[in-house]
Amino acid sequence: MPSAEPKASQTTLKGKVAWITGGGSGIGLAGAQELLKAGARVVVSGRNEKTTREAEKQLKTLGDAEATLLDVADKKAVAATAADIEKRHGRIDILVTSAGTNIGGGKRNFKSMSLEGWDDVVAINLNGLFYCCHAVIPGMRARKDGLIINISSWAGRYPSVLTGPAYNATKRAVIAITESINMEECAHGIRATSILPGEVATPILEKRPVPPSTEERARMAQAEDFGKAILFVATMPARTCVNELVMAPTWNRFYLGGLENRDRPYFSRVLRKMGSVPIFLRVTLPFLAGYFVSYVYRSVNAIIGPDLAREFGLSAGGLGLLSGIYFFSFALFQLPLGVLLDRYGPRRVNATLLLVAAAGALWFALARTTLELTLARAVIGLGVSGGLMASFSAFALWYPPERLATLNGVAFASGMLGAIAATVPLEYVLRFLHWREVFYGVVALNLAVCLVLYFVVPEKEGRGRAGPLAEQLREFAALTRDPAFWRMALCIGASQLAAVSLGTLWVATWLRDVAGYTQADVAQLLLLFNLAMIAGYLGFGRVADGMARRGRSTLPLLFGGVATASACLALLVLGVRAGAIVLWTLFFACATAVVLSYSIFSRRYPKEMAGRVNTALNVFVFVGMFSGQWAVGLVLNLWPQSAAGYAPEAYAWALAGLWLMQAAGLAWLWSGRRMFRTAAPGT
Repeated sequence: MPSAEPKASQTTLKGKVAWITGGGSGIGLAGAQELLKAGARVVVSGRNEKTTREAEKQLKTLGDAEATLLDVADKKAVAATAADIEKRHGRIDILVTSAGTNIGGGKRNFKSMSLEGWDDVVAINLNGLFYCCHAVIPGMRARKDGLIINISSWAGRYPSVLTGPAYNATKRAVIAITESINMEECAHGIRATSILPGEVATPILEKRPVPPSTEERARMAQAEDFGKAILFVATMPARTCVNELVMAPTWNRFYLGGLENRDRPYFSRVLRKMGSVPIFLRVTLPFLAGYFVSYVYRSVNAIIGPDLAREFGLSAGGLGLLSGIYFFSFALFQLPLGVLLDRYGPRRVNATLLLVAAAGALWFALARTTLELTLARAVIGLGVSGGLMASFSAFALWYPPERLATLNGVAFASGMLGAIAATVPLEYVLRFLHWREVFYGVVALNLAVCLVLYFVVPEKEGRGRAGPLAEQLREFAALTRDPAFWRMALCIGASQLAAVSLGTLWVATWLRDVAGYTQADVAQLLLLFNLAMIAGYLGFGRVADGMARRGRSTLPLLFGGVATASACLALLVLGVRAGAIVLWTLFFACATAVVLSYSIFSRRYPKEMAGRVNTALNVFVFVGMFSGQWAVGLVLNLWPQSAAGYAPEAYAWALAGLWLMQAAGLAWLWSGRRMFRTAAPGT
């Protein structure tokens, strides 16, 4: 007589219906793939429309799969989704609760965690999981059969400071819920399993205070390993319950002590706030060095300008054109630069362009005519045109969005260090060396950075090369149809027109001609202004990241900073002399708020468009810089030059023009501020 017992193993899941939450990526997606291969009909759900739909397309190639959008924290939506699956497919045999989250941005411990952060984690990891279990158990009970697989965590069994109290508590609660299901429902044929993953290379790692490097992730357990674990549990005979399954990488950093902790020396902690030390040294630092070199080239004319004017007989307009042509060629290459960055990656593009910059700098050092000097300066501008945008693109690839404002601020600060190198240190060196000899040294530094970028910086795995060129250009065109882009671009362009054209050339002549400072004094004051800009970039970036983590818009912070800078410039236009140095210092410090525009756009547009978005914005920035430097020189030429320099009223009119542009840009941006509350059209 045949046995009534179930088979010892179940090699196929044909006829079974599985529902997987958090199925758009990571363990959930890997589990869905394995269950489909075994013959199950699979429904995945997720919060993110893009990843969920991409997962659906991928899964449909493997079997009978579908996807639905769902926020598991919404109890009514969970109940409705479960009811819909039951109605359409007649049953839910397997539930896999893989949806989970943690607090990002290093704000997950008691000293830094907000109540809102706690609520978010509990809503998804605990409440959402319970809602899903609660929704499927009645049907399973009625059929006397069912399997629930709850994805807990190593942290549910072994809490850590790294994962934080919210994650630790919810993942331990998952184990308790799972065991409660077994205690209460085993008599009804329902089995429940807690799977406790150790470190797994999934997208949730991006929310860590320090996301692991590519090398570290390669040694972790992978999502597909847990997909096989889910299949193992699902194909066990119905008579057997796997109550708990703990899995960890062989190279277990919780054992080895290789995870981030609060006991590291101060400098190491600072580095790790910007990323793991390997990433900082091999990725972040080389790109920062490239932008440092870019800013040395940008700022050098503020100090060597008098030497160039004497040697080549340049007027104010001629000097402004010579200095500004750098920004013109820089701006001219921004649009193709964005396409190249998204297509070939920041490493290759920036290294190649820096070779061009070195050639231009060598030509500049050897130039014997004004034409040669101008053309060489234009080549330098072209060669360093990728410095900042390549850095931003690299950061967008290697770091989570909540860190980008800080990192962008660090990038700008590295540029200011280059500007500082072109102040007091350069003025001192010029006492012993000719300006041409100085350029030979900069060329050597330029080539060294180029080699490091090309041979030391790793390629980002899974970067996802951009699509066909025609598709990229269509996306670029779509960007220009976003009205918010124009509001931001023109405002930032007008602001930088004032700040950078003054900071890299004309504030130095104002200090000499109007305030009566010596060349040595000017170099020291330029050093002060650049230090103020470093503080501004770092400060605005840090505050903005904090606001972003709390869900607050950083647009008012950007507007307030630039508005303060504009007010300082207005006072200087009106002829305020008492405290003029304080006004200039505050002007340059607050004008750095424009750095926030890049992180605002990084959240507005897809990561795959980072290069094109940033460079499109940069076009307006550098066209403004070129126009500003040249225009100020032309205005100054309208007044006769004396032995003491240009007249104070000439500077007043020039500064007034810059202020009007800045004020108009601010007014237009603020009038369209509501546009930034929604995503860009078509994204």
